[in-house]
Amino acid sequence: MATSAVAVSAPGKVLITGGYLVLDPAYRGLVLGTDARFYAIVRAAPASTPTSQSGAAITVHVDAPQFTGARWTYALTASEDIPWRFDDLTAQAVGRNPFVQTVLRLTLAYAARQLSATAWRQKLAEYAQMHVTILGDNDFYSQRQQLATRGLPVSRDALASLPRFCATGSSLRDVHKTGLGSSAALTTALVAALLLCFDVAHPDNPDGRRIAHNLAQACHCYAQGKVGSGFDVSSAVFAGHAYRRFAPAILSEFLAASEDDQQTLISTLINDQDRRWNSVVDAFHLPPGLTLVMADVDAGSHTPSMVSKVLAWRKAHPEAADALWKDLNAHNEHVLELLRALYAHHDADSATYQATLDACRALPAEEWSTLPSSNVIHTLSEIQAAFQNVRMLLRRMGELAGVPVEPVGQTRLLDACQAIPGVVMAGVPGAGGDDAVFCILLSGDKVEQAIASLWSTWTEARVTPLLCAEAADGIRAEDWKQLEPSTSQ
Repeated sequence: MATSAVAVSAPGKVLITGGYLVLDPAYRGLVLGTDARFYAIVRAAPASTPTSQSGAAITVHVDAPQFTGARWTYALTASEDIPWRFDDLTAQAVGRNPFVQTVLRLTLAYAARQLSATAWRQKLAEYAQMHVTILGDNDFYSQRQQLATRGLPVSRDALASLPRFCATGSSLRDVHKTGLGSSAALTTALVAALLLCFDVAHPDNPDGRRIAHNLAQACHCYAQGKVGSGFDVSSAVFAGHAYRRFAPAILSEFLAASEDDQQTLISTLINDQDRRWNSVVDAFHLPPGLTLVMADVDAGSHTPSMVSKVLAWRKAHPEAADALWKDLNAHNEHVLELLRALYAHHDADSATYQATLDACRALPAEEWSTLPSSNVIHTLSEIQAAFQNVRMLLRRMGELAGVPVEPVGQTRLLDACQAIPGVVMAGVPGAGGDDAVFCILLSGDKVEQAIASLWSTWTEARVTPLLCAEAADGIRAEDWKQLEPSTSQ
């Protein structure tokens, strides 16, 4: 490669519909990508001693400068006779980072199997000293403390004034996340950056994205210790889409294997010659004139424990759960169908479509039916009604399973959001809980200002807006020179 460094980024996500159901291959989830992104920069600093014919030691230095004590060093003794030895030299001093460690171990093992012996030795020499920098846009972490430290109000303008890649003042373990899928975005960006710097796959072409997806899913599941739905990694690769998960059995044998055996299995799993990766990605982004806004609610939920409780209830009450799942899925699918219908209305008559949105923007959703009848008004009203049914059924699920999917405090906040003129729907993303809300609005400054005013004056919880918006870009290569974090924060 001509360059001494590469960088790749991956977007955050918000699951609009499909919480809990997306774990089952029978159902889909609707996920949107955001313009909040995670970045992985990989630099090469060749060692002073040449690589031997039989192998080489690669030392990898990883830095996450937004956190205190977030520096790791790994040593990879790599030869043409896999398995290799992979050592975490800093685990006892700063603690493990299972996501970074797993990505390095598996991606380098995969790369070695794709390159010729000569090309692999050349890469070992080029990256004998590898430096990795990991950066996340500010929206991935709560910025309330940073605002307070600077004496700034909780507002979008104040958030926009913070340095890019603002230091959190926290350890990675203790940081308050906002639910945008930081571990999936980090894993995907780092996988794709390593594949790029080893000339194995490029994130800007379809086959490169397919390889990055499969490998990131394997890494993320291994680091988590379980096979999740995969929608968060899928959205980090492909951005917004309707998602149907892959069969969990695809990864079962691999995750049960020893680390040495995984190095042997990795190529077959990722290259997928027999097309066992059967997830379905149906691209989607919001129709013209609709905008996503999000907020961090400073309370926090432990998603894995919520999911496990819901799944335990489903297993114990299969008949009631299956009926609820099917009912909820019907409304989820109806929301997606109606959102797609707005595209057809826009394409048929964009001027009338825009004029109708302008009229609806002045009224709360429950009053749109009072306007002169049209296909656009009917569709918008149906979206709002269908999503209200989604919320109702999620609350019922939570009550039956003993899980706060939409806690009472969130219900009051969401109902207040929904009552604002121009708001199409308001909900808790993903598995729900206390830590985030999203709204989909009819685009316009007045609607966004009304939402911001509500959030800034809400007294039942601390609500901090996020700056991110919906975005259509999945993984992509970046100019690493534009990504240097500020040193004066």
